[in-house]
Amino acid sequence: MIDIDDLKIPGTDVFKNKLGITDRGKLASAEADFTAIRLTQLNRKPLVGAFTTEHLQGIHNYVFQDVYEWAGRLRDRDLPERLAQLSAPPHEIEKALNRVLDRLSSENHLKGCEPVAWIERSGYYLTELSQIQPFPTGNELVVEEFTRELAQENNIWLRWDRITKDHITGELNSSMQRSRGANLRRLIMLALDPEPVKHHHTRDLLRNMDHLRGREFGFTKY
Repeated sequence: MIDIDDLKIPGTDVFKNKLGITDRGKLASAEADFTAIRLTQLNRKPLVGAFTTEHLQGIHNYVFQDVYEWAGRLRDRDLPERLAQLSAPPHEIEKALNRVLDRLSSENHLKGCEPVAWIERSGYYLTELSQIQPFPTGNELVVEEFTRELAQENNIWLRWDRITKDHITGELNSSMQRSRGANLRRLIMLALDPEPVKHHHTRDLLRNMDHLRGREFGFTKY
């Protein structure tokens, strides 16, 4: 029997959260608002890290700090929605992450790779990290941001907003390992930004305007 009482509000399918929200839809909406703000901040100033397990945890903590007390902590139990997926069991998560990220370190974080080779290898790591499912929730956003920061280390710019969220989430959760790897590489190619300075400045400006409008209309009041 799976005990998840310390993660979810008793009698509901809603994660316990700092906002006191008990409705799943409202929590998803609030989470989207708060994480969008934090991701915008990371877009301007990425976390300093060595692309280790601790770096990945730091990203999760930063992105979800406004919503969950346990932000940044690795998943220490199975959840019902994970049982049908090929995720790592809780006791194997840290070891699996270290194994993948040690391999990334041995490749010098892909520095000096030609663009085609970089897409190939970053797609591999995106696939491996997404399959582990290290956190109870938010894995898609975190591995996207991790990959974006890895790209930036190599003077490559990714714009995940060029791809629909459903498309990305669908590929990350796909159970077809071979096709998933190829599709994720395609997604990375689609996310490549040919004009990073222009687009990043414009996107930040638009996001800031959206957040200001949201706060004006009280979007944080759930």
